[in-house]
Amino acid sequence: MNAEIAVIKILKDSAGVGALCADRIYPLEAPATTQFPYCIVELNGNEPFPTKDGTATVEHSSVNVFSYGKTYKEAYTLANAVKAALDGTAGTHQSVVVADIIYRGETAFSEEIENTKIYAKDQDYLVRIKL
Repeated sequence: MNAEIAVIKILKDSAGVGALCADRIYPLEAPATTQFPYCIVELNGNEPFPTKDGTATVEHSSVNVFSYGKTYKEAYTLANAVKAALDGTAGTHQSVVVADIIYRGETAFSEEIENTKIYAKDQDYLVRIKL
């Protein structure tokens, strides 16, 4: 659970992301009335890496960030700002010590919700946490 907390904090502190979606960055699900564009952050799993004495000092977490927009360009622009904020980032965020964040790729998709077409970019990140 630590990785997504750090990612949300980094995104909310980013001027580039904030200029596009303010603080509309949510874990797992956005409220139904959320204005576009916005982001959803989702933890897909984590794996501790124990040392020789058995104690894990680093954890690798897979985190996806979904950037949603009313147009493909809006989703694409937000996703680029997210990547700029996260890729290569390290430091302490919400008391979580992030060793680094590595961008691993993305996909794009569209869907229809209540007769409205929306667009999204799904980006995958490896977040290395120091325990």
